[in-house]
Amino acid sequence: MYSVLLVDDEYMILKGLERIIDWSEFGFEISTTCKSTVQALDYLENSAVDLVIADVNMPSMTGLEMIETAQRKRISFEFVILSGYQDFEYVQHGLQMGAVDYLLKPIDANKLKDVLVKIKTKLDADNLFKEQLSKITNITMQQLLLNELTDEEKNDFLSNYGLSCEVINAGITVIACNRLHDFKKILDFCHDQNQPLLYSSDDTLFIAFIGNNGSLIKFMRDLENLQYITSESYMTVGSRVNDWNSLTESFEQSKKLGSLYKFYTRKDNFLSNQTRMDWLNQATVPKFTLTEIRNAINNNDYEGSINILKQIFSEFSKNAINPSYARQMAFLIFLEIHKKMDLSDKEYQDIVVRINKSSSWQKLEDLLISMIDVLLDQQSQNDFVSLNVQKTIEIVNREYQDDINLSLISERLQLNTNYLGQLFKKEIGESFASYLNHYRIRKAKDLLSDSQMSVADIALDVGYVNTGYFFKNFRKISGLSPKEFRQQSHEMSN
Repeated sequence: MYSVLLVDDEYMILKGLERIIDWSEFGFEISTTCKSTVQALDYLENSAVDLVIADVNMPSMTGLEMIETAQRKRISFEFVILSGYQDFEYVQHGLQMGAVDYLLKPIDANKLKDVLVKIKTKLDADNLFKEQLSKITNITMQQLLLNELTDEEKNDFLSNYGLSCEVINAGITVIACNRLHDFKKILDFCHDQNQPLLYSSDDTLFIAFIGNNGSLIKFMRDLENLQYITSESYMTVGSRVNDWNSLTESFEQSKKLGSLYKFYTRKDNFLSNQTRMDWLNQATVPKFTLTEIRNAINNNDYEGSINILKQIFSEFSKNAINPSYARQMAFLIFLEIHKKMDLSDKEYQDIVVRINKSSSWQKLEDLLISMIDVLLDQQSQNDFVSLNVQKTIEIVNREYQDDINLSLISERLQLNTNYLGQLFKKEIGESFASYLNHYRIRKAKDLLSDSQMSVADIALDVGYVNTGYFFKNFRKISGLSPKEFRQQSHEMSN
């Protein structure tokens, strides 16, 4: 239903308008009636209205003056002029201002119905256009955050908001407002603060905040003070970046910290006032970029990773970073290390709990270094793997989706099957069948977390022809069914 505001200084006119037709039959409902334009303007400033029907000839402030004032305040609505025959100059002026139509007193019911049909058609079309435009804008904003736009596309998109690509030089920080149920207040606030770069996903609003750290802190505190972030809602913040390529890092940080917050809220004592304030005050310290350590870990440069990690925590010490912030950054670094490790869900959660319980940055540093040491040991062991076992592993990594087995691989390598099996177990520490199953289940976990594929399709995609055998192996290795794993993974990410 579209809402209607009726404005006229004559009581009988207002009552007559209310009763002359069944408004709901035409998709409208009367929100309120006002006998003065001052009262009507006050209502418009505090309530959303789709249609205003106002008498042009009102004392103190005319209906048109009221509408002009509302338009200057950027209050949006359609309007229809109500007038007598002697007020035709008002009607002409009103039509020039954008009135959809006009109604002459006494009101003709059929004319009113025709006007409402016209207005509903216009409102329906406008809403459909806004919805489609909003979806397109949201998709484009997501592409901007993921650095998927060309320079030309980026320029075109930013120009819609009067911005250029150089705006990144001022610094952009991605804020995630999580668990929102009412987006409108924050959207309006962002508009008033000239922060137009917004992306919504489910119950989260991402704000690519333009400005320095001081203005960021004020923006976040205003959101809290206005109580737009209350109850279950909370904010997480990525690093402030000065180039478009790094914006994805800030976006991913804000998302991952949101996942960590949700994980902690399942703990009984997490929502104590002090802990919550530590999270909400994240913006009071500049974020450290993790690009360098991420690249080192991805490139298997584990010795370099340890040196970079020590540099980061040395900066924590110099800047007297509070443990809460250090824990958040440690979690983000752990996620990068985790990609290289085959951890069970229980092992993963145990480490997250250890990060949460660490009372100093030194304990966090020791924990992360110990994990990288494990990767370093694995890398050292791989240096002593024979060429034939290396080739076997390469075939598994490349062809795990196919119907491969040790017999086929040994034939390809021109080796005895029993000899290759014994050599593989001696050097890797597990049988070829066990290695292949673990590798396939690891790939299945990625698909369960990151895709909407059915479990049966995932089983086939990772090389299991027998779905029942896939279920059995998945539960044996992970301790969960594929469905349970997917549900838990989505809870962690949402």
